[in-house]
Amino acid sequence: MSLYPEVQAAAQKELDTIIGTDHLPKIADCTQLPYMMVLCKEVFCWHVASPTGSDRGPGIPHRARPDFIYDCEGSLPLFIPKDSLITPNIWLKMIHDPDRYANPMAFDPTRFIPTAGKAAEQDPVRMCFSFGRCQVFTFKADRETVGKILADTTVFMACSTILAVFNMTKARENGVVVEPPVGQADGTV
Repeated sequence: MSLYPEVQAAAQKELDTIIGTDHLPKIADCTQLPYMMVLCKEVFCWHVASPTGSDRGPGIPHRARPDFIYDCEGSLPLFIPKDSLITPNIWLKMIHDPDRYANPMAFDPTRFIPTAGKAAEQDPVRMCFSFGRCQVFTFKADRETVGKILADTTVFMACSTILAVFNMTKARENGVVVEPPVGQADGTV
């Protein structure tokens, strides 16, 4: 949040207005905190928290259950035989796809807020946690996975309680602002 003080301020204003300052947010508060919810979606979009592909390469292999044809716009249809291993790159080819997201490299929670004449951009959480259960690659999962529910809840509680209590700023060393490093590490958090 030290990189995006305006996002931090907007989230803290919503928390102070809706929740107040006398107690911490609860899971039940999430429906009353629309900005906090889109901030959490943007956290999933900004850096994938699981080994499902990153800027460093593909992630956990998935096995194709039936034969299917992957028909992606702009390319020839691709036949995928049953039992093939598929290694998705969710970070680069899904949640940072400029055909799917306007300005995908920017940290912008408002992309998930619909406005007059503009629909909300696609929810990245569905791609991150429903990939293996989706009908081919259409991201139309018919049920939520346990991992998605756990991730949504954990990220909401972590972000909302931290932002309710702390102001994050860039460190200073000998009076000079230290820019935090941005990137992904190998492994799983």
